[in-house]
Amino acid sequence: MGKELKVVNLCSGTSIGGITLAKVLVDLGIRVSLTLVDLR
Repeated sequence: MGKELKVVNLCSGTSIGGITLAKVLVDLGIRVSLTLVDLR
């Protein structure tokens, strides 16, 4: 069974950091669930 990671990106704005992190983790074979939250 593969690894799975849930990421919550608070104050995400454009979410460049969260998406970049998710792409790197997927490339490493980790299944990622990314939740973006921005209160504007």
